[in-house]
Amino acid sequence: MEQQLKAAHYQSKLVATMIFEELGDGVSEDQIVNNIQQALEKSPSDLVFLCMFNKYGKVICHPDRKKIGMVIKNQDYIHSFSDIDLQVDFKSALEKSMDYGGIRKIKGSSEIIYLSPVENTDWIITSHSNLTTLEDTLSDIKTKLQLFFILMWVCSVVLILFLVNVLYQKYFHKVSQENLEIQHRIIDKQAVQEYDSTAEEEETNRPIKRFLAEKGLKLVPVEVENIAFVYLENKVTYVVDLNGYKLTLNLNLEEVYQTLPKEQFFRVSRQIILSLKAIQNVEKYGATQLRAVTHPPSEIPLVISKAKVSEFKLWMGK
Repeated sequence: MEQQLKAAHYQSKLVATMIFEELGDGVSEDQIVNNIQQALEKSPSDLVFLCMFNKYGKVICHPDRKKIGMVIKNQDYIHSFSDIDLQVDFKSALEKSMDYGGIRKIKGSSEIIYLSPVENTDWIITSHSNLTTLEDTLSDIKTKLQLFFILMWVCSVVLILFLVNVLYQKYFHKVSQENLEIQHRIIDKQAVQEYDSTAEEEETNRPIKRFLAEKGLKLVPVEVENIAFVYLENKVTYVVDLNGYKLTLNLNLEEVYQTLPKEQFFRVSRQIILSLKAIQNVEKYGATQLRAVTHPPSEIPLVISKAKVSEFKLWMGK
């Protein structure tokens, strides 16, 4: 029954929302009432049907045209699913335009009902599922045509939704087009962002060919392929070329290392980066370390620690 209540809530809320949108588009109340009534008269009402009341209990639309204009007079109640002792007077619920649902008992029968008010109006859409008829039918299905009846019940619900959707096809088409346009704009924006991000990453990771170093007041270009080593001393970054010419760089050591080709340069320590071209030979230094001998000679000892010996050998052997 909880599933039936959810289905009733969905049906009544859908129709109430559509009516609100049509009013906003300028459709007259008389035209809306006429469209709803025609749809209800064409829909099966044995198990599931919709009605429209105003908050004074007057029937505005009903599958049985004879009941249009009638006003609820009897005192019947809607009982909550979660608490059977909790009940709300049906007519009072209409007067208060409540969004509410449960089991309604009337004239010896029971039905699942859900009320959905239409915004900015005194109309209330109600969805009804005849519980007594449904229980008797399901009992008969167990011994006869169970699968067939379930399909018929589903078809009746689908038919109601289909008829309502036909009436308001214009509204759904407009919303779908707007959503499609928004999706296309989002996809296009993401594609542009991904392209810009990729291009920026490629530009950032591309090794440079030369640095602009300083010698006194002069700016001197230094080709990467002519660098012997780069080192840090007293927080100043120095670059020494293969001819022993020393200049300063306005970059820290990490920034320099990230732009150098890794197959040609090795980070010996936090203080110095060594070029493969500058190495004349490598000597054992102590029990576990190595020392690189370079030309030109380095002012900073080029000692490869035990932790980096294997990595250094791999780099030299490439």
